[in-house]
Amino acid sequence: MFDQSTRSLRSILDHPWVRGLCLVLILYPLLKFGFVQPWADGYVGFDFEIFYQAALDIREGKSPYSDTVFHGDSPPSPDEVAGVYVYPAFFARLLIPLTGLTPLLGKLVFVALTYGVVLGLLAPSPQSALEGMGSKGPFWLPVFIPLCFLFSWGPLIENLRFGQSNLLTLALFCIAWRISQSKSLAPRSRGLLAGVLLGMASMIKLTPFLILPFLVISLEWFALAGVAIGVILAVLLSGWHLTWEFFTQILPVVSTLEGSSRGIDLGSILERRFPVPVSGWLVGLFYLSLLALFFRHRKRSALGDLILLGAYLPTVFTGLWYHHYLLALLPIVVLLPRRIASLTESLSRDSLLRPLSLLVMLFLSLLMGFYYWPPVRKILEGGTGEPLFSALEIFVIGHVTVFLILTPQLIGPDERD
Repeated sequence: MFDQSTRSLRSILDHPWVRGLCLVLILYPLLKFGFVQPWADGYVGFDFEIFYQAALDIREGKSPYSDTVFHGDSPPSPDEVAGVYVYPAFFARLLIPLTGLTPLLGKLVFVALTYGVVLGLLAPSPQSALEGMGSKGPFWLPVFIPLCFLFSWGPLIENLRFGQSNLLTLALFCIAWRISQSKSLAPRSRGLLAGVLLGMASMIKLTPFLILPFLVISLEWFALAGVAIGVILAVLLSGWHLTWEFFTQILPVVSTLEGSSRGIDLGSILERRFPVPVSGWLVGLFYLSLLALFFRHRKRSALGDLILLGAYLPTVFTGLWYHHYLLALLPIVVLLPRRIASLTESLSRDSLLRPLSLLVMLFLSLLMGFYYWPPVRKILEGGTGEPLFSALEIFVIGHVTVFLILTPQLIGPDERD
């Protein structure tokens, strides 16, 4: 019965018009909200304007950090800090070549370069697409799922609209992961080069440093050395004085701002439900549990697995806005097709409940991330009365659920070479 239903479904999906309709549905949010709407309106975006101005300041020999906000008589408010540059100077330094263009053209070049790298490294190649379409298994997995996330995922579209720095962080993580998978490089070279990129990515936004304890317990010494080299290179490019200003004057102010419960990371969501000490303990316990799990299986997690984990961790434990979830695009695109394939292969008369329930859970958990699709937006905006969970909480809970379902794949069955 199940095999017959699968064959019938595949015969329907094999029709070219069905595939074309699926492609249109996938591309619609990207084209409308990611490109046509912002470019037709000449929309630069508040975030990229801040980055662009910081790059101009550094080019002119000035500090990118606001004297009015950070060196005033009274501590700044969260709203004041939200309107100024609060990141390491490394990212602004990298944007200096774009200051010769208008802000709109500079944003276009930045988005095209970073998004192009991500697509080039994560999108299914024509060969794999053809193989997927002609395979006996679930042919749509290696093609349809990556394209859904690469073209329609809400956090991605927000980053394209705003010209967010997360795009560059994601591109560096993608390159690092590809290097870790290279067979033409020696293991030490793979670790060193990937580590350099991870270190530079961490100096764009500090949250990728969450991967460091996992590299330590996995004895990835060459990757750790590469991270140190990447950080040093970022400091040298930024200028020692600007790096010192950020870590001694800017970061202490930003990290002590009130109003963290407005964020959409796991800790902020728990703060809405539990007292502050309890929520902090729960988040810390969750992180330590992950660390203990990977320590126990440290000989079975390759560097590429740790990079995928390192891309997911910031989205679970830190973040204030939806666009901060972009890094999770890498592990989701890589791991989700494999996980769904293994679950669909497990569907049989003898073991139907568990894989089917996990598939349904994955679908429902991932659905809220596609909030630029009109049907999903209607669900998020609809409803009457006071719901048990807000749309924001459902998004975070779903994201953490997907993380827990995908994480076991990062612990391989065999020891590393």
